[in-house]
Formats: sequence, structure tokens, C-alpha cells
Amino acid sequence: MTARSSARRRFYRGLLMVKRLLHCTAVLFALLLAGCGERGGEHGFQGAVMGTSWSFKLFEEAVGEDEFAAIASEAARRLDEIEAAMSTYIGTSQVSRFNASRSTEWQAVSSEVVEVVAYAQRISELSGGAFDITVAPLVELWGFAGEAVVQPPAAAAVARARRTVGYRHLSFRRQPPALRKDVPELRIDLAAIAKGFAVDRVVDILHRRGIKNYLVEVGGELRASGRNQELEPWRVGVEKPTPGWREVMRAVQLDGIGIATSGDYRNFIELDGKRYSHEIDPHSGRPMLYRGVSVTVIAPTAMAADAWATGLFVTGKEKGMKIARDQGLAVYYIEQTGDGFVQTMNKAFSRHLAAPQGG
Repeated sequence: MTARSSARRRFYRGLLMVKRLLHCTAVLFALLLAGCGERGGEHGFQGAVMGTSWSFKLFEEAVGEDEFAAIASEAARRLDEIEAAMSTYIGTSQVSRFNASRSTEWQAVSSEVVEVVAYAQRISELSGGAFDITVAPLVELWGFAGEAVVQPPAAAAVARARRTVGYRHLSFRRQPPALRKDVPELRIDLAAIAKGFAVDRVVDILHRRGIKNYLVEVGGELRASGRNQELEPWRVGVEKPTPGWREVMRAVQLDGIGIATSGDYRNFIELDGKRYSHEIDPHSGRPMLYRGVSVTVIAPTAMAADAWATGLFVTGKEKGMKIARDQGLAVYYIEQTGDGFVQTMNKAFSRHLAAPQGG
């Protein structure tokens, strides 16, 4: 064991003693609706990565403090590796180097970066381009990354940015793993999919160690399996899409699946009297108008739920529900109106609804 890994292990073990059993912690886009009773074998941990928080809880009576400390340390190292490869805020990351290069030749990256990009490209195709990891220039132009803007950008500026955007300008190769762009200015941003990928990689660690009962969350994307400390399926609350406070609209039960929500009620700007969502429509080059809407997706993996939540938010409810039917996704839209909220879910989602506690 290296001195660095030993120090990291000691750090996480020390932190565990302070933050052991993170009972009733708010996680992801909603509230964990599980009991908070003491029971042997229950462990919890939280940290920071990718500019956000991450956490996991597990209930395994055979896992002691030392083994859990080792699991937490391994998970933290794994997330650090993913961030070092995929972050746009780390100048030496593989994604940052690809973005900085103006070459239109193949550029070597890791097989994991290719895996994430390949899945993103698949979702782009299936969503008709609603999901697009190349929209970073438009995100910046509208003031959602970096310097804020005080008025909508000029149409000419939007048109210029759009010429550097488009998932069809991006190619990937699995062997040897590499990416290529046919527009020198093209850049990618994996923020709408990498957190889900990270959740799945932590789950891989738990599976290799024989852990069956867990809940893992990175930046609001979540995956759970088995039972919690109350010996019941993990329950998660889906929020009402209302700015300023958190209130649960529905509770769902999770077992072996991932869940993610995308909405416009946490991150929006107001320009010339109009509210704009942080979600960019790649077809128009403009952010979606604020509507008080969220879409929650349940899928076999957190990466799938993460990417589809963004894609189906941009497509809108009518098209999104059709895509969900074709792709076998469990989907739940919430829309704020003057009279309250309109809720639309498919049968696949309704099968995951939790009965009211105490009922």
C-alpha cells in the first residue's frame, strides 16, 4: 500500500467515526424516506466529487467498521479516477485535453471515456438529438457556466455557437479507444451522464464485495438494491418542482435499479422578464423556457436514468412518453400550473410507487 493510499484510508476511517450512520440524510433530488432506527450492520458515508456531493448507505450485518472503511476508501478512489478523466473543470482531464485540441484526427482516451460517450451518442440518436453532450458552447453563451449574462445573446452569436455544436460531429472508436471531432471547436461535457456512470461504478465495487443491500448517490443520481435497515425496500421521494423549498410529491421503492430527475426549478436565469431553464434545446440553440417541470426516470442503471432524464426533459412530455414506451423506461412528469400540479406517469413507473408509510 502506498503512503498516499494509506493516508487516504486513515482519513476516511477518521471521517467515518464522525459521520457514522448518516441517518435521515437528504439525498439526491428528493428525500430518502427510510426509517432511522439503530441496527447492527448499518453504515453510511458521504463525500465530495465532481463539484457535488456523493453518499452511500448499506445494511449488511456481516460488514464491520474496518471492512466498511476499506469499501468507502475504494469507492472514493474510484470516483476520483472518474473525475480526473471526465471533468471539464480539471485542465489535465482527458475530456479537457480533447476539448482544448483543434485536431480532427483520432485522439486517445480511456475505454471508460469511450463507454460513456458511446452511450451518450446512443441516447442522442434515440431522443432525436434532444440529449447532446456537445452543447457546452451554448450553455456558456447563455450564462449557465462561467460568466453570467444580463440579456439574451444576439441571434448571430447563437448561430455561431450552433455551428460548433452537434453530436453528429463526434465519433468514437473502441479499439484502440479514441474520440474524433470533425469540427475543430467542438467540445464535450459529460455532466449529464457521468454522475450516473459513477454511481454504477460504485455499485460494481459493492457487488464484487458481496454487498446486496445498498443505496448509492452521486449528485442526485441514485441506485439502490435489497433492503434498508428497516428490512424494507429503499424508499425515495420525488420532489414537487417548486423553487425555494423541498416537498415530496410521490415516494417510490427501488430494488436493483437507478433513478434520476431533471427539472428547471433548481437552476434557471431571468433575462428581459423571462425565466430560462438551464437545459438547452440543441435544435434551437436556446434554453428551455421555465415551466416548473420535472421528469423522473427509473432505469436498470443510474447512467441510463441520468441521461434519459435530461433527454426526456428536453423532448417534452408528449414525445417523451412515446420514447419511454418504445425504450421500456419508467417515466414520471410533474408540471406546475396555476391550479397546482399535473402529474403524468406510465404504468412502468406506477409499479414502483411506494405505499404511504404506516399504510
